[in-house]
Amino acid sequence: MCYKDEVQKKNAEKLQRKFEEDNAPAFIRDYFAFMNSEAGKLNYWGTIKNFLLWCIERNDIRKDNISDITVSCRWESDGHQGAGPGRQ
Repeated sequence: MCYKDEVQKKNAEKLQRKFEEDNAPAFIRDYFAFMNSEAGKLNYWGTIKNFLLWCIERNDIRKDNISDITVSCRWESDGHQGAGPGRQ
């Protein structure tokens, strides 16, 4: 096995551990299936996880944690369109 394949394998294992630690729902895990780079998946998961936690904190997603999020969860809105920079 070449070096790149070994790194990909290690990153894939690390991502699976992170998914398990964070109790990521299956539909979120499935989102990453189309990506080829395991390093990219790790980076994206960190960003997506932080965004979801931020949305939960702000009550934009009315769940207690990431594992409670489902495909059918609807985005809570207080009349603003989206979560743009001017949103408080």
